[in-house]
Amino acid sequence: MFSLAVAAILAAAAPDAPVSTPAPTAATDPDQRIRCKASEETGSLASRRKICMTVAQWRQQARSSQDTAEKMADTAICPSCQGH
Repeated sequence: MFSLAVAAILAAAAPDAPVSTPAPTAATDPDQRIRCKASEETGSLASRRKICMTVAQWRQQARSSQDTAEKMADTAICPSCQGH
């Protein structure tokens, strides 16, 4: 149940900024290749949104989401230990 709540919070906090088109060097740098994923719209059972980012951006977002989830879990385990 806790992981479901964390997933919902992280999904709601996802950035909605448009992604710029990569430079022509994208073909040579694997981190600059564009990957698109479908994301469910919050509050809708049928609506989906396509999100496109570079491989490096997806990796950074995953790292950021993991850090946030770990901080939330640490706070839930020991609220008085916050910041120590």
